[in-house]
Amino acid sequence: HVVGVTDYCDRRGFDIQNMGTTLIPKIDRIIAAAPQLVIVQTPLSDADRITLEQAGIKVVTLTAPTSIE
Repeated sequence: HVVGVTDYCDRRGFDIQNMGTTLIPKIDRIIAAAPQLVIVQTPLSDADRITLEQAGIKVVTLTAPTSIE
């Protein structure tokens, strides 16, 4: 299940934590939520990715399409 979302997500009606943004993630809060997986579209900084991975959290970065072809 989803344990948190970014500042950009509409959380109205959901009891879910805000985890910051990809550029300014709340790393301590993410680690405390103990997710199995963090999915991002904009790459995290190397330091943030390493911190999450050292905490046993898998990080997947989705690539944004560059064209509609």
